[in-house]
Amino acid sequence: MITSTLTSTQPSTHPAVQISSQKDRRLLTVGAAAVSAATATNAVLYAAARAAGVNYTLTQGSTTGLIHLHDVVSLSVFTFAVGLAAAAAARPLGRPSLRALQILGAVIAVASISMDVSVHGAATARVSLAAMHLVVGAAYVAALRMVSSPATPLP
Repeated sequence: MITSTLTSTQPSTHPAVQISSQKDRRLLTVGAAAVSAATATNAVLYAAARAAGVNYTLTQGSTTGLIHLHDVVSLSVFTFAVGLAAAAAARPLGRPSLRALQILGAVIAVASISMDVSVHGAATARVSLAAMHLVVGAAYVAALRMVSSPATPLP
């Protein structure tokens, strides 16, 4: 007996597939909003600091570099994307996994400040860069909180 498999371009109506895709869509929607807000906040912090004359030339060892706006934006987006990928992988495991990622995200945000504090440069540059780490960490924690809370409606 020969059987054939039909493929369809229609979305699956199976309840498990719909729930999974709804949760994935929620994670992506909330994550996109949170990373946009964090990145915009960090861009404003950077622009305000530059307007105030903060010098973002930093030295570590024998290497000297200038931090540009695109560095701030790309690092904000990249780190958040890594966190969202971790959340997407952990989401099927349930709320305890997302809570663990919230804690890990907060710890990484605070611990990564040591990178900014350890370089040589203007104190104002190091403090503003450290604040940017906290902005991304707080946005990540808030995004996972919204995703894990069933009572939070999306706009």
